[in-house]
Amino acid sequence: MTKNKEDNSPKLPIKKRPGSSWWIYGLIALILLGMPMISNFGVGNEPITYGKFEEMIRNGLVQKVEVINNIEAQIYLTPQGVTELE
Repeated sequence: MTKNKEDNSPKLPIKKRPGSSWWIYGLIALILLGMPMISNFGVGNEPITYGKFEEMIRNGLVQKVEVINNIEAQIYLTPQGVTELE
């Protein structure tokens, strides 16, 4: 009776690299922390005066206005308004 060569070969232990799964957690954390910055990229949230707001309306640059809390409002511009104010 002969044994296969595979059975006689010594078994080598599989070594895991330390911290090999931690880079996945780090990548997920970076994505979660970076998403708010990416989603607001290009969005201008700068305050303007009421006079500037009236001027934008007269020039036809405003598409929609949403009043948030009777103090602030979000102004949505037309495509012409976006290019003109850049």
